[in-house]
Amino acid sequence: MHRLRRPPRVDRLQTEQRTHRGRIGRWIYLLLLLALVVWLLDIFFGDRVYLSAPGMVTQDQVSVSVSYSGRVTALHVREGDRVQAGQLLAELESMPVQRDIANLAAQRAEWRRRRAALAAERYTIARMLPVARDQAVTIAELLGLREKAYEEGLSTNLTLHELVMADYRSTLQATEFEAREEGLAREIDTLDDIVARFGRSLDDLREQFDGGQVRAEHDGVVMDRQVKAGGHTGESGNLMTLVVGEPYVLAYTPPGALYSVAEGDRVRIRYGFQRIEGTIEAVRPLSVRLPEEFQRAFQPRRRSQIVRISLDGENIPPAFTTVEVSAAGRDWVSRFGDWWSRGGSNP
Repeated sequence: MHRLRRPPRVDRLQTEQRTHRGRIGRWIYLLLLLALVVWLLDIFFGDRVYLSAPGMVTQDQVSVSVSYSGRVTALHVREGDRVQAGQLLAELESMPVQRDIANLAAQRAEWRRRRAALAAERYTIARMLPVARDQAVTIAELLGLREKAYEEGLSTNLTLHELVMADYRSTLQATEFEAREEGLAREIDTLDDIVARFGRSLDDLREQFDGGQVRAEHDGVVMDRQVKAGGHTGESGNLMTLVVGEPYVLAYTPPGALYSVAEGDRVRIRYGFQRIEGTIEAVRPLSVRLPEEFQRAFQPRRRSQIVRISLDGENIPPAFTTVEVSAAGRDWVSRFGDWWSRGGSNP
């Protein structure tokens, strides 16, 4: 007979000791899971905890335009060219402006002719007025002598009626000359003002047209040239845009974050593998409208706090480069991001 053995109990199975390799894999899995959670939290909520805002390097823009319609006869710059204030950018011809200049010049010449005619008449009256006054005085003296002779019983060749009429006519003529001279003086002053206004309008139009030459008013770089040689200016008269001034960074931060930004705060700007420093010089109001090129680069938000940042150093990226803005003194997450962007090298 064979001896029967009892089957082993399930609740008393011999346990196998777990290996060290399994414990390491478990920790690696937990660390990777934790890193994933931290990464997701940083993506969705990181900008609420520390300063990490998208930005763009930009410069002030000046539109080069004319206030008249015309045809472009020559263009002396291309997009990307650096220009200096006073440099010739384009040459235009405009028949409407030339016609306006000719009309203003003709009208000013006509008013000058009228003024010259009045001035000649005034000169004649000014020469005749002393004669008329002397004549009036002489006749008045004769009239006085005639009355005295009549009282003394003497007679003259002139009758009293004739002397009275001559005195009236001479006095009237002298008075008319005086009144006409005063009126001419006022009319000439009025014409002088009209001629001066026509002259100022003509000078302003000639200065604005400048022979059809368009010059740069600022140092800058040509961008968005909107015309070509032989073409016509549009209704707006815009020819091109100049990027002027020192470059700066515009960045936007969400309101209600755990951090705050203020003028004078030092920040760090990162683009690619490069990094420069900057200073917040202006904090704009909430719900401000973003610049057009800023909206093209980033998804615009309904509410955004705009900050303007001045840049330090010489290694400044080109205009309209997208950058990442962060605080100069940040927590370990941001420092790790900088370390990782440098490929793990020491700062």
